[in-house]
Amino acid sequence: MSEGCCQFGGAFLNAQPTVVVADDFAPLLRKLVSLLCGSFDIVATARCGKAALEAIDTYHPDAAVMDLNLPNVNGIEVIRALAKQPSSPPVVICSV
Repeated sequence: MSEGCCQFGGAFLNAQPTVVVADDFAPLLRKLVSLLCGSFDIVATARCGKAALEAIDTYHPDAAVMDLNLPNVNGIEVIRALAKQPSSPPVVICSV
């Protein structure tokens, strides 16, 4: 793993694509971060859709990975909200 990987808060110490990861189930969130960390700079994690939208608005990641069934605002609602923005990242839905 390269130095700077998984630095939260937008510390861009490498040239890896940036990602926001959102899941309300903490063990799966940790696993997703662990799997993605080697190839992506995880700039933020979120446990609900509202926090995911806030993180995406704050960090402007290259992509987002999120659960479909997030509390507050679900994954589909997050995608709908992002679609209204002029520049939004691609979103990968990962739901088990």
